Amino acid sequence: MANRGIWVIIGMLATAVVAASSAWYYQYQQGQQVLAHWGVEHAGRIRLAPRCKLLKLDKANVTDEPRTDATGAAEMAGSSMGHYLEIGGANFPIRWERDLTGAPGFVHARHALIQDASYDWGNATAATNDWDYAIFFQDNGGTTILVFDLEHAVVANAEDLQQRASIAPTINGFRSYFAELSQ
Repeated sequence: MANRGIWVIIGMLATAVVAASSAWYYQYQQGQQVLAHWGVEHAGRIRLAPRCKLLKLDKANVTDEPRTDATGAAEMAGSSMGHYLEIGGANFPIRWERDLTGAPGFVHARHALIQDASYDWGNATAATNDWDYAIFFQDNGGTTILVFDLEHAVVANAEDLQQRASIAPTINGFRSYFAELSQ
């Protein structure tokens, strides 16, 4: 009788190990395309950076004239930002910025940005320079800035606009979230 109890316990432990391994593998597979697309450094920063800001860009007043108050990713390490964000040689006026550290819902937005299902990998994204928002992620290792074109459902790395992807599956969620933060 005692032997049956041991086999039940062994069976339960084996089932738990198989279930945990399957869950780990499933979660691991959910972000492989994201890692290949953004790279480990940027994806890690998107997921864990302790300092994050949302920037509302004024795409109606973009200029390509050189500006002394334009800021690129390399210069955004400090807390004071320029009045413009340089993206692909164009200077986008920054209408306002919001600290996202601890902002309601931001953990979900981060999670969406590192999940493969949030992207339409088969959809080639059109070249755009019609950016509405930028999210600035900073940690001790550097800075990543993602820019969003809500009309065309595109997200791109502000430092390398060739590194872009369609966020068509989640665009409505990002539109709602950005609108909520704009109030």
